[in-house]
Amino acid sequence: MADPVSMLKSDHVRIRAILHELLETTERGGKIREKLVAQLEMELMIHTKVEEETFYPAFKALALDRDDRMLFFRAAEEHHNADVNLVELKRLETRSEQFTAKCEVIYNLLEAHLKMEEKEMFIRYKELTDPEHNVKLYDRMVRRRETLEAQWKSRLMRPIKRAQTTMEAFVPAKMKALRADVLGGRATRGRA
Repeated sequence: MADPVSMLKSDHVRIRAILHELLETTERGGKIREKLVAQLEMELMIHTKVEEETFYPAFKALALDRDDRMLFFRAAEEHHNADVNLVELKRLETRSEQFTAKCEVIYNLLEAHLKMEEKEMFIRYKELTDPEHNVKLYDRMVRRRETLEAQWKSRLMRPIKRAQTTMEAFVPAKMKALRADVLGGRATRGRA
């Protein structure tokens, strides 16, 4: 069934699994930590791009009141914080105590964000939307995900995607919110 929320929740399961595995590593596991950070980076960047370019604009376009808009802005700010912390994590020596501490910070930040989406934003989205809108949004999300996954798997594009990860940390959440307004306008004109 074409369900945008189920797709995003599946992402959450994968992200949480990587985070749990990362938290179980020790300073002696530098190579495994590098591998897990690379996996986390890919999963987070695909997930956040799909959300920021499809789901969030659709949610914001449907928002009826201040509480709905606050869910959107809070989510955008939390994505920004995740971007900044991921860039900082990638710069740390994987065998250091600071790396271990940063992993815990990222875990706590992301866990709070994922819970907010699941317990508030996704529930509210389902209240605001209809089946036809769901199908259109789901189709856009699938297409965007396929494109992003192909780029991350490409040996030529992977370094570019990693550089974009770093650049995203410097894009203010306000700019992401403005992008959602533009993309949300498209969604309300029948291109959801």
